[in-house]
Amino acid sequence: MEQASHRNRLLAYLERSRNWPLDIRFEIYPLAWCNGLTPMLIDFLKITGKHSFRWRRFSLEMIPPKPPFGTDWDNRDFLTAFDQLSAPILELFEVILPSSPHLVPERYNGNLLRTFSGLSPRLALVRMDSLSFMRCMPPLDNITTLRLENCIKLRARIAFRVFLDILNSTPSLVNLMIGKGVFDSNFTAPSSMRKASAMWLRNFLCADQSVGESMWLWVDAPVLDLLIFREIWFDPFVEYKKTGVDNKTPIVHFPSLKALALIDCIFDTPIDDFPLAHATNGVAHLYIYGGSLSVSRDRFLVPRLAKLNPSTMFWPNLQIVACSLTDQGGPSERDYESYLQQVQSRSIQLHTPCRLQLSRGDAERWASAHPQSWEALRSGGHFEEKPVDPRRRSEDVLECAPWPLPNFRDFWNQP
Repeated sequence: MEQASHRNRLLAYLERSRNWPLDIRFEIYPLAWCNGLTPMLIDFLKITGKHSFRWRRFSLEMIPPKPPFGTDWDNRDFLTAFDQLSAPILELFEVILPSSPHLVPERYNGNLLRTFSGLSPRLALVRMDSLSFMRCMPPLDNITTLRLENCIKLRARIAFRVFLDILNSTPSLVNLMIGKGVFDSNFTAPSSMRKASAMWLRNFLCADQSVGESMWLWVDAPVLDLLIFREIWFDPFVEYKKTGVDNKTPIVHFPSLKALALIDCIFDTPIDDFPLAHATNGVAHLYIYGGSLSVSRDRFLVPRLAKLNPSTMFWPNLQIVACSLTDQGGPSERDYESYLQQVQSRSIQLHTPCRLQLSRGDAERWASAHPQSWEALRSGGHFEEKPVDPRRRSEDVLECAPWPLPNFRDFWNQP
């Protein structure tokens, strides 16, 4: 009875809409999981597929049930319903499906399987889980925003080479969000592999270990302005730069990068030789939250960034440093002095105030614990209250305030 009711409502909506553009959204929650769900979904996709030429927005999202319930969508066979469809006015496309907890897919190193039989020149926004993306990649020629999420509990098996293929297939890409564990971490560059060019990419949020450690030598993004890493382990063996033909001049892959965020990352490298800082030398806004230094005994990364020698100073163009003082325990008096020394020395070097962004709670604790250095920080114009901790907005690693990355939920609220 419930299936017939859903079907009748869908048919009524399609009839009332006449020839107007369609917004099709399927959301399936744990209470709706049942053995007959797949046939019902295939039926609904066939019904709506007859109107694909009117699709403006399409979303298929299944919220995975909590343990001990399992899921059985691993083969994604029903996604073949998209193969012969034409969606010329489609603007947004979402497919987010769960997988069974113990799925170990075969390593995927081939070409992605493109869906839709015709072009979708208006398609700008794509959000998909990694397994569905492998099975039915929509046309990417004109998209501006791509979000890939992991649906596999163990580890993903998409080769890093495919990541480069995606960038080369999306010449208009502006916003890119890659979830944790989407690409295979076992990466060895073949001799035939070529670099990817992301000419218009401006905002990149990366929670994928393979991409985070391998992208530096293989991606050119000349206008990249914001780079966010979340839960990435930067080990000593990551290569960040290659030299030019003279074997001396480093090749800069992200010359326009101005904002760098390191959220819950691990830095397994001596602080005196911090290659990530050299690879992102032009950064003016640095955000560091959580994480740790595995090799260095220093509890805080930020205070150790202030080298007084301008030629060796990490991130010499910094204007704003945002961080949390309570991530790894309360700072000591020496730590407070070190923070103050950093912003003061940088302000002298830059001839403009370098500001430290702190939460209201951290600021109040500093003022109480060490009023002398706090007053010097505040009166010198070096303090700025931080509006929000980027980790507090959502448990989703791809939801990080306050940066201007598109939220797909917001698009469904637009007329």
